[in-house]
Amino acid sequence: MYYPYLYGRKYELLALRDFATNHPGDRNVSPVVEPLKSDVGDLKRAIQRLSSQNFPLTVILNPVRGEFRDQANLSGWLSSLTSQVTPTVDFTPALLCDDRVSYADVDNFLNQFRSGSAVLVYNSPALSAIEVSRLDQDSRVGLQVIKAGGIEPQARGGLSPQKTIEILDCFNAQTRNADYGGAEFFSRQYLGFRQASCGYGDFTVLSTAIPGSGGPPGAVVVHATYKEPNSGEVWVEHFVSAETDREAGTVEGKFLDAAGQLCRQVASRPGEFGANVAISSYQAQVAGNRSPGLGGNKRQQILHHICLNRQILLGYI
Repeated sequence: MYYPYLYGRKYELLALRDFATNHPGDRNVSPVVEPLKSDVGDLKRAIQRLSSQNFPLTVILNPVRGEFRDQANLSGWLSSLTSQVTPTVDFTPALLCDDRVSYADVDNFLNQFRSGSAVLVYNSPALSAIEVSRLDQDSRVGLQVIKAGGIEPQARGGLSPQKTIEILDCFNAQTRNADYGGAEFFSRQYLGFRQASCGYGDFTVLSTAIPGSGGPPGAVVVHATYKEPNSGEVWVEHFVSAETDREAGTVEGKFLDAAGQLCRQVASRPGEFGANVAISSYQAQVAGNRSPGLGGNKRQQILHHICLNRQILLGYI
């Protein structure tokens, strides 16, 4: 199974809603969300939509990034969220195990939910290897997620493959959109994850850094993953607008340039990119000379990447 790890930004949640609408009840993709915003509105709506489509979603209930750097925001957010959607019914609850979380904290968290229904996300935890091994054998734990190598090798060796997944940061992020170009290796996780895990995951095709506010981009880029035909690995091709000057051109024109490049490659290499709703959206936008905006572009990139992984797992690509 493929586990995209997302941060609950609006365009990410909309991509998940798009996927669930087009693949109701799918059991090849299971997203994990670590929220950044203390406003529960977008997340609540996404949970409700995904739950209605019988699509699994895991939500971390003790986030620490973004607006939760101020932990005073956490209790109100959690109370508001759980008053509108129900853990273990509408979504799967998860605990982020980092250097602030003790074994007693984990035990208290697990006691709140029925056996096998909770997820632990390891991100450089304070837990000892013995404690991690004990939790691995705990029937209350349904799944263990290792975030970007966030666990010591000794502790990793004690985790059961049938309830463990690893999330890798596969995207080679650049400072500026104009710095991207061409195609590069992304991942070969799907080829070997079964040796030590029950699934695999990544942060899709966007940087894990929390973006700041800024003006219009100098260049617009479309990051599109594909299955490289010779190696079978997943690669990513960066389609960058020819105009890279922030003061020149329009965002709409730059998008149509980059998306047009993608559509031409899809037409010549359909077996590599596959066919899905995100690709269809890009094709319709180029044909209709219209732009979905920068957020819409990110939404479609994420959606395409999730769809590609599903198609690869099912052998469609």
